[in-house]
Amino acid sequence: MRKILPLLLALTLLPGIALAKKKKPAGTDQAAQKEQILTTHRAYTQAVKGNDWAEAAKYFEPAALSGIRETMAPVFAMDAGDGDGKSVAEMMTGHTSDALAELDDAGFFGAFMTGVIAMNPGLSQVMAESTMTEKGVAFGEGGDAYVVYEMTVVSNGMSVGKYAVTPMARAADGNWGLQMTGEIKGMAEMLSRLAADEKARAEAAAAEGADAPPAEDAVPADAQTQPDDSEQPEAKE
Repeated sequence: MRKILPLLLALTLLPGIALAKKKKPAGTDQAAQKEQILTTHRAYTQAVKGNDWAEAAKYFEPAALSGIRETMAPVFAMDAGDGDGKSVAEMMTGHTSDALAELDDAGFFGAFMTGVIAMNPGLSQVMAESTMTEKGVAFGEGGDAYVVYEMTVVSNGMSVGKYAVTPMARAADGNWGLQMTGEIKGMAEMLSRLAADEKARAEAAAAEGADAPPAEDAVPADAQTQPDDSEQPEAKE
């Protein structure tokens, strides 16, 4: 699992989804909402570039944070499979699953992402040197919105650009925030399957060991073939 976890940050930061054909807000309300959406998205990307995940969590729509917790909490409670009895939570964040349970949703998300970054510090440097430029906002029928932005990452002297889409939702208080993405859900499901598979293999190995008959004491080969002198007949003169 350790080899896969560092890949999760890229999945979290670069959600790619299709734009839906949805209804737009009318008139001046649309302009005001666009401005708030872009302001929120820029604040989020700046927090990400600064590796400040407690700050970044503030820009998620509340239901998104609770959704992240719902999908990740069962994974954190599982054994990490490293043979030392630690849970995935302890391996990734340094906290027990019980300690994480005491955090609010924003704190839970911050601990999770801080743990991912700590496992691969190089990602923090890459994100700090990246640029994210918003290109526009598209609205949807269900009240959702989508921020289209261009992300450019420089690594080892090479520059790589990519267009991506961040889904946004409007909370009951009228403020916009980032939504839970399919990528994050898929990430949690993948981790859950990996942890469950490792646990099943460990339990199967333990059960096989318990059912196996005790091993016979090893007897040196020479002891098996060499006759016992005490049992040899006396030589007749």
